[in-house]
Amino acid sequence: MKAELDAITAAMNSNGDSFVSIYGTNAWQNVKIDEAQFPVICYDLPSVIYDTPKSGFIGETYPLTVFIAYKSELDWDGAQHEVVLEKANTAMREWISRIQGNKDINGNRILEITKIASANRVKCIFDVCCSGILVQMDIRPTITASVCLT
Repeated sequence: MKAELDAITAAMNSNGDSFVSIYGTNAWQNVKIDEAQFPVICYDLPSVIYDTPKSGFIGETYPLTVFIAYKSELDWDGAQHEVVLEKANTAMREWISRIQGNKDINGNRILEITKIASANRVKCIFDVCCSGILVQMDIRPTITASVCLT
C-alpha cells in the first residue's frame, strides 16, 4: 500500500505544487521533514485490522494518519497561516479524490477510504514549523487473493 500512496502523492499538482512523501512514525517524520522540500504529505500505517472473511477473502483495513503540510513561520499572523491552511485543504481534497479514483487495469479500485474520523487544521508543528491539514482515516486495499483451508 505504501507504493500506491507514494505514487498518488507523486502525481499531485494541487496549487501548482509538487509534493514529497514522508512515511513513518511521528518521530521519524519530524527528522525527515527538517530536510524536506515543501509541501509534504506525511503518513503512517501503524496497524492493520483484519476484516471478517467473506467468500474466502480476508480483508484488511488500515487506520491512517495523513498530514499535508506547507512551510510556515512561528511569528506569522492568522491571515498568513490561513493562506497555507487553505492550500493544504485543497491538496487534501485532491489526495482523497486521487485515492478514490485510483484503479487497476481492470477498472477496480486499488484503495478505498472507508471512514474519515477527523480532520484538523494544525499550525506550527514539528521542529521546522509547518502548518496544514491533519486527517485520520481508515483505508482498505482491494484484496483479491482468497484464503483456502484444506
